[in-house]
Amino acid sequence: MAIHGNSSWQFFMAIHSNHKILFRYALYLSIFTIVYNLIEGVISLVLGYSDETLTLFGFGVDSFIEVISGLGIMMMIIRIWKNPGKPITAYEITALRITGIGSSRLHWQQELWST
Repeated sequence: MAIHGNSSWQFFMAIHSNHKILFRYALYLSIFTIVYNLIEGVISLVLGYSDETLTLFGFGVDSFIEVISGLGIMMMIIRIWKNPGKPITAYEITALRITGIGSSRLHWQQELWST
């Protein structure tokens, strides 16, 4: 469905007028994701270690990688909300690098261990 003429401006203004609500939802969702992944990670690590299940243990490690990613996203949401024109921070770049390298390495190690 294409938006034409005046309706596209009305659509933009409706989103812009609710930006505080949308940023609040995004912040709450990122906090929920961080807390959920922390709990998931602890449970997976404990159960994976006690049952000697490498896959479950790896799932727990992956949850902590997702926590780092969630923290980077939360910081990005706060930065954009408070200072929309401010450039990306070193913390966000570091969080993205840790997420990418950690996920790749974890996947590679799981492939290596499963053979």
